[in-house]
Amino acid sequence: MAGSIRIENVIEKQLDLWGLCPFSVVFTFAISESSGLLSITFYINSDLDEFLGKLEYDSLCDKTGIQVLRETNTVLLEGQALLTFYTQC
Repeated sequence: MAGSIRIENVIEKQLDLWGLCPFSVVFTFAISESSGLLSITFYINSDLDEFLGKLEYDSLCDKTGIQVLRETNTVLLEGQALLTFYTQC
């Protein structure tokens, strides 16, 4: 559990550096401690769009591991997409 809190704090700090204010950042280990799932929910749609821009989402050929839920302004990252984003933080 302490590991997930640390990951969430790192993600929140990176989003703050980008000028983005998330509603929630939740990380959970999936199946084993070697893989996880990150959920970021934003208050407003424009923050979600700006976050996706930082990921260069529109130009990605392979969007595996990134799920965008526009009705709730939420993005889910898992697998390689999560690892790539986390290493940028």
